[in-house]
Amino acid sequence: MAWTVGAFGARDSFSYLAAQWAYGPGVRPMPHTQDVFDGLRQGRIDIGVVPLENVTGGWVNDVLQELLRLPENDPGARIIREIELPIVLCAAALPGGASLAGAARFFSHPIPLLHATPWILRHNPHAERVPVTSTSLAAEMAAKDPKAVALCNLHAARSRGLKVLLKSLPSQVQNRTRFVCVSKSAPATRRPSVTSLCFSTLNRPGSLHKAIGVLARNRINMVRLASQAVGSLRTHRFFVELEAGQGDAALGRALAGLGKATERLWVLGSYPVDRVPRARAAELY
Repeated sequence: MAWTVGAFGARDSFSYLAAQWAYGPGVRPMPHTQDVFDGLRQGRIDIGVVPLENVTGGWVNDVLQELLRLPENDPGARIIREIELPIVLCAAALPGGASLAGAARFFSHPIPLLHATPWILRHNPHAERVPVTSTSLAAEMAAKDPKAVALCNLHAARSRGLKVLLKSLPSQVQNRTRFVCVSKSAPATRRPSVTSLCFSTLNRPGSLHKAIGVLARNRINMVRLASQAVGSLRTHRFFVELEAGQGDAALGRALAGLGKATERLWVLGSYPVDRVPRARAAELY
């Protein structure tokens, strides 16, 4: 069956390329995170692909917030797949325009911009660092500004007529981003290995410890934990990722225990993880 797939960002954004790698051509670019989740809720797309976490920048907060609000906003939606993509940032500018050392400003999405900040401070400490909604938009803006440099992928730079000043920004860590695919109708592609939950607890000492203890007793590894205020600064939901998939007996026991240890509990999805090799990612760019 052919699915209608939407991805955060303009054409050639990293989310768009991750979606193309996973689902083939025909991906719809969607400028904002909210557009992806609205498209799912309204049935305009079957699968939405959004960035969730970067090795340097951490959680993508607006995506995390949308996932934590799925129980109210779109109860049937689930995470069905994770894609881990190596991120290669290039620096590009108009031909005859800015140089790396002389640029007045650098455009990029906030997370790549954060990743590149140490490099920018070494090479052009007085340049303005301008966050925009996606790396592909950064390329579009640099194509209109002779004093600007875009930090984006090679495909986005070349498709907008930019000159590549540096093919790959040096980095002390291997830059990778996790993307999640969310759907109400498409199934997981293969046997799941990760399960994402969200839950709320009573606002009292030991409530979170009690919930996490259920996982420890069932020997389930919790690999990630995040929280966000929902509706009130005194009301939080926790987002948890577990190294266990649907059908695992220990996970079933843990979910039963968490149902008693938490105020409310929702399963946001049980899904496989696809890690794109760096060599394959280079072909996408």
